[in-house]
Amino acid sequence: MSDLSRMLNIAKSALLANRYALDVTSNNIANAHTDGYSRQRPELETSPSVQTPFGYLGSGVEMRRVIRIRDAFVDQEIRSSTNSLGENQVYNKVLDEVEAYFNEPNGGGLSTEFDNFFKAFQELANNPEDIGVRETVLQQGISISKVFNEIASGLDTIRFDALKKVNDTLQDINNLTSEIASLNKQIFSLGSTDVNELMDIRDKRIDELSKLIDVKVIIDSNGLANVSSGGSTLVSGVNSLKIVSDSNSNYIQLLYEGTKTALGSISGTLGGYVNTFNTLIPKYQQKFDTLASTFINEVNKLHSSGYGLPDLTTGEASTGINFFEGTDARSIKLTNEVKNNVRNIAASVDGSSGNNLVAQKISKLLDKGIFDNGNTTFTQFYRGIITAIGYENSDSSRKATSYESRVSSLENLKSSISGVSLDDEMVNLIKYQRSFEAAAKVVQSVDELFDTLLSLKR
Repeated sequence: MSDLSRMLNIAKSALLANRYALDVTSNNIANAHTDGYSRQRPELETSPSVQTPFGYLGSGVEMRRVIRIRDAFVDQEIRSSTNSLGENQVYNKVLDEVEAYFNEPNGGGLSTEFDNFFKAFQELANNPEDIGVRETVLQQGISISKVFNEIASGLDTIRFDALKKVNDTLQDINNLTSEIASLNKQIFSLGSTDVNELMDIRDKRIDELSKLIDVKVIIDSNGLANVSSGGSTLVSGVNSLKIVSDSNSNYIQLLYEGTKTALGSISGTLGGYVNTFNTLIPKYQQKFDTLASTFINEVNKLHSSGYGLPDLTTGEASTGINFFEGTDARSIKLTNEVKNNVRNIAASVDGSSGNNLVAQKISKLLDKGIFDNGNTTFTQFYRGIITAIGYENSDSSRKATSYESRVSSLENLKSSISGVSLDDEMVNLIKYQRSFEAAAKVVQSVDELFDTLLSLKR
């Protein structure tokens, strides 16, 4: 009888193990299209052998654990590439906006304004006493000043929009790290209980975090994910550390909340916006302000040395008047003396009405070497700025496309490892079903054997 009981227990273990395996297979099929779900695999193990008069015999099978199929190396590569993708997408978007403000080469940018401004002075040199021509010079001065102002304002807008995006991104990061810490706590509290689904959710949150900020993940002996960025801790066990921004010095610094401790180097979407505010936009603002201030100084230097038309009442010609006021692209505008009286526009070198030497010199500034020890003109310096923006934007676009392709390839690789194949699961379904049916057949056979033995006693 005891031998038949052992057979029955072996069959029972097979029924239970294969039923659990069918549960796992059914769960895989149900989540075949669930985002972030990792395929699970039942791990069956032979039960310990028992001693019999004939030696040690097996005692059946048991479900040891349910394995979550993941590849840590592929996960880290996806996160690293996603991080670089997020950063370059930010640069590409920002530089697209910068190029839109410069409006080159659509004919409405500063290069056209330079041509029109200096052509107006050339026309003034040809007709130094013509009030209509002087009005044209006035309007071109207003026009080029407005373009400088608008571009400078646009760059300021982009820069301080980046500051807002930094704070928005930090809020998303802090929410994610808090959720990861909470999931760590749940996983720790469940101990040896099956936590594969919680781990899937945690990995998905880490993946989302990796686009916003670079992450390094270390799983400790308790199964908790410890997350750091640039050597700075974000999640430690069941605790998360909140990050805030400090831009009081007109320079964004990332700190742990309530401390003066700064984070290390940052990349990803957050790094892209931080670098936009701290470095990228200020770099072009500095170049653009250099162009504006040099333009103001060069025009004023010649204009203030010349004379306007004689006053209709006194007969005296004004001199020493600047054409522009301001020191950079934000502040450039016409002086009130010029704006309120076109007769104050200097064309003459000596005060005589027909003299045009000052207007002639100003008109020739267009082709004069001003920058780089006299080797670069205004338009060449300006085109250098536009070329640098275009090249940097093209480079960020190329990198974004490259990383997007790499992420797609890695996601396909991840899917082949961790994704659910319905064809494979159908094979497993049939396999475990047949095993279950066979175990049930053993139970049925043992039952018949018991009936046979009992019938012998009657």
